[in-house]
Amino acid sequence: MQTAKSAYSHRRTPGSLEKQFEDRYGRTVEAMVRVPYTTSSFLRIFDFTDIRISLKSSDVERTMQAYRALRPKTNYPFHLGVTEAGTTFHATIKSAIALAGYYSRASVIR
Repeated sequence: MQTAKSAYSHRRTPGSLEKQFEDRYGRTVEAMVRVPYTTSSFLRIFDFTDIRISLKSSDVERTMQAYRALRPKTNYPFHLGVTEAGTTFHATIKSAIALAGYYSRASVIR
């Protein structure tokens, strides 16, 4: 039997939306929510449930909206963060803004 990782590894590029979701929904909150929801369903087929969901974008507001939209759909824990390829200073500021937003809404991260 294939492992969940090997069976799924050909379907995505780490750090990017899967092509099928980006083609259908664009780089939107809906796409960001559908990918982990679909992926976690796939992983459950292999009885793999020890996961954390990470939604990352360099757009702080879109990332926060995606976490808020996904919370009612799953009980899996979130790995919080913002993707930023800029300078260390710029990335630190964006991450601080996002994390403050997450923590100010405790129901998002429970």
